[in-house]
Amino acid sequence: MTHGRAYSLLFLVTLLWAGNFPFGKLALTELGPITLTAARALVAAPLLVLAARLAYGPLPACGSAIPSPSGTTRGSCSRWARC
Repeated sequence: MTHGRAYSLLFLVTLLWAGNFPFGKLALTELGPITLTAARALVAAPLLVLAARLAYGPLPACGSAIPSPSGTTRGSCSRWARC
């Protein structure tokens, strides 16, 4: 990564972080704190999944190689996931 790209990303993070305060203050005049937090999570979660997929490729399949507390790996799918 070049210095220019690193500084660009640092500026973007600073801008997003600093913009959060005025946005939150304005949004709280119309929405309650719980609703605002839920809305942020609903917007942020798909964006974070997209960023992870772009950076690291497809997500792991159905809990494969996720260690359990006992040390074994579980490979079964939950009833909500399609394998």
